[in-house]
Amino acid sequence: MIEPHDRRLALGLIREAIDAGASYKKACEILDVDERTVRRWRRQLRATDGLEDRRRESGGAR
Repeated sequence: MIEPHDRRLALGLIREAIDAGASYKKACEILDVDERTVRRWRRQLRATDGLEDRRRESGGAR
């Protein structure tokens, strides 16, 4: 799991790389983060101003 602080850092690095001329795909590839994951983080950040992991914890009571 990637912590919210690290997600924000990754988003900033991707933005910086794109501003410097890198492609979105290449920036994600270098950080080893799937493009869909980055899009989800960006949507989540815009909608809630937070990047906490919203997945259910595995092994939880059901």
